[in-house]
Amino acid sequence: MGNQVIGLMLLIAAISVALYIGTNYDQISGIGISSFPSLRAIDYVPSVSLPEYDGRTDDPVIESSPVPIAVSNIRPQTSDGYGELVLSADWNIPASGVDIAGWRIGSLENEFAITGAQEIYTFGGSVKRLVIRPGDEVRMFSGYSPRGNFRINKCIGYLSELGNFNPPLERRCPNPSYEDTNYLSNACRGYLSSLSSCETPRASSVSFNDRSCQEYLNTVNYESCVSRHQSDSDFLSREIWVWVGDNLKYFDQRGDIVRIYDNAGRLVSQYRY
Repeated sequence: MGNQVIGLMLLIAAISVALYIGTNYDQISGIGISSFPSLRAIDYVPSVSLPEYDGRTDDPVIESSPVPIAVSNIRPQTSDGYGELVLSADWNIPASGVDIAGWRIGSLENEFAITGAQEIYTFGGSVKRLVIRPGDEVRMFSGYSPRGNFRINKCIGYLSELGNFNPPLERRCPNPSYEDTNYLSNACRGYLSSLSSCETPRASSVSFNDRSCQEYLNTVNYESCVSRHQSDSDFLSREIWVWVGDNLKYFDQRGDIVRIYDNAGRLVSQYRY
């Protein structure tokens, strides 16, 4: 008799639970995975532990810089080659430019300061500033430059003879004009035409008695090229080349975050790869 009573009580309890679930299904079904914040793909970085979510769906507020510059490409440094990090300036930057020397670039493991670069390269010139203008690209390379950092110009190929650049400088300098050379002897003009672009001539290659030729050959070099062409509308490139030593080796080959901070410590932009 006792077992029958217990069985009847269990049956009544089961029926009660079934009735409760049936009448409250909509409310109960709302509890589950959908009740918790999702991890968006953009929040995931390999080998990085994400902070715990506290139920908010909005992103954390970070003080940001109004200067529109961003990472457009990165190739982390490898043991058998140089790395490259490219910063691109928006066209909305003031035409007068923005000095980004001293800004900092960070990975998840390291951070380094952006060094200066010469606007127009001069031997022994100052590199305290790095002024970017609308549409500029700052190309940062691992390793070191034999001649410092600089904005590319149409005469810069002459520097190739003064050191080993990695990557190599493009050798495409302005050719002497007919007006500049038509008074020279045939032998002198023939020698000039045999030179490669951006090649500094050797005065010993022509007769010492050809004074006009000797004097002209002394002007075929980087400094004279800049003097003749720096007022050309296409003299300056939109590329600025900067070498950053070993700093690019700290960016993870598998994926990382690149963050740019201005001199006030404000986040300018970040790039995930």
